[in-house]
Amino acid sequence: MAEAQKPLVVPAAGLLDEEFDKLVNDLLTKWHAPGIAIAVIDGEKTWNKGYGLAKVQSNTPVTPHTLFYGCSTTKAFTSAAVARLIETGEHKNPAFPDRKVDWKTPIADILPDDFVLQDEWATNHLTLEDALTHRSGMGRHDRAYGGKDATVKDLVRSMRHLPFNEPPRTKFQYCNLMYITASHAVQTLTGRGLGDVLKDWIWDPLEMNETFFDIDDARAAGVEVATGHYWHPDEKVFKEVPYMSMKEVSGAGAVISSVSDYAKWLRGLLDEHDFLPKAVHDTIKEPRIFESSDPGKFDAPWAYALGWSTTTYKGHRIWNHPGGSDGFGAMVTFIPALKFGVVTMSNINLYGNIVGEALTYKLIDDKIGLAEEKRADWQGWWQEMLVKQDEVFEKAEETIFPNLPQKATEPALDVESYTGTYFHPGWRNIIISTDGPNAGRRPKAKLIADRDDATWRITGELEHVTGEFWVMYSYFKTLPVSPMDYSPVEFKIGSDGKVSGLALEFGGEPMGQGEGVFTFKKIA
Repeated sequence: MAEAQKPLVVPAAGLLDEEFDKLVNDLLTKWHAPGIAIAVIDGEKTWNKGYGLAKVQSNTPVTPHTLFYGCSTTKAFTSAAVARLIETGEHKNPAFPDRKVDWKTPIADILPDDFVLQDEWATNHLTLEDALTHRSGMGRHDRAYGGKDATVKDLVRSMRHLPFNEPPRTKFQYCNLMYITASHAVQTLTGRGLGDVLKDWIWDPLEMNETFFDIDDARAAGVEVATGHYWHPDEKVFKEVPYMSMKEVSGAGAVISSVSDYAKWLRGLLDEHDFLPKAVHDTIKEPRIFESSDPGKFDAPWAYALGWSTTTYKGHRIWNHPGGSDGFGAMVTFIPALKFGVVTMSNINLYGNIVGEALTYKLIDDKIGLAEEKRADWQGWWQEMLVKQDEVFEKAEETIFPNLPQKATEPALDVESYTGTYFHPGWRNIIISTDGPNAGRRPKAKLIADRDDATWRITGELEHVTGEFWVMYSYFKTLPVSPMDYSPVEFKIGSDGKVSGLALEFGGEPMGQGEGVFTFKKIA
């Protein structure tokens, strides 16, 4: 930015006053969040402040310059880079050198050997716009990808083994793999790493000097990096979550930054600064697909643009994107018509964003002068949602197996016969055993599924339902206190009377109604 364009960064007192400080600290205590940083842009002024602890063990405080994982707020940077690449017209379609890459260019034209899907039509027709708007027809498949030393290219190539569960362009389905695909496309077209592209096109022009694309670079920069945590409800203490590399996740969630730097990003978007062409500012905000039909606490249903969700709140058009990963949460929200924006970053997953959301909408409600009696009860809504989530897990068995017999039958074989290593080309190995590091969390579990060779490492605890049907409750290895989802599992018995494989499907639905069924072969 030129000197005349630099916003005034004012002391936190004022908008973030003592009353606001008390609210933040009360929320951190209530929701067991160790720390949070917040930045607010209002007109020409910027406020930022840190609360709580960046590292509980060392009692290190959060500041506006503390670094956090930005998680899925990365997607807005990736989308902006793709939009800029297309708008400038500097890159040719590799399959048709006389044409420029545009929003109609099939991804397969750019990545012919790597972008191969099970659906032939999707392979030949899906575009970067489809990838960036979560309308590819592919489910999340977040448990499938990764592996030791996996690269962006490896993850894209693994998609040929992953099933589709919806026709392309018919339904919003959040899919990190498609943003990883867009990252690979940018790197292929530019011949540079996506982090370098973002630094050159966005971060350097905005003087975002506290923003990184790799945890090793962030830790080497001499700026405090917050430690991720989770709350252990039985021990009543915070536990640390180890730093994880997000290199292979790339444009889906690799950014590490501070609220001080993200305020510069928001300022650039609100002022439509020329680090991006005007047409790019417009196109990244344009909605492409409805996320659902339920408006919730808003005036209209949410729609997805390019790396941003958008709706109307109390008559004001709003753009937002949250993000979460192991031990971290982030949220970015802005209202261009009011020149107003908020970013929050926290070092705990889910609960950090619950606090961040409550603070964000308190500030927005204050800005628009909304009467107290018309304000949404964000905390109450989340408390209700968490109770419902517990109820959902309690009913997992009857949800995914709705037609159970009145009397369950025993498995055909003894429990030990089901142990071993199972392989699927898109997932690689799952190891089934009768014991594990956290065995006993679910007393009815008879088998433990270990999935260590992945980006998101999980442990599954399998409870028998009837015959060869089981339900698997999955836990992140770094967040072991509560399950994140449940899945139907069916073991397959071969003609020799031995276990030959298993089928499973994520999505919390009956087999065939979730993300897509995976059939594993028992190899050891």
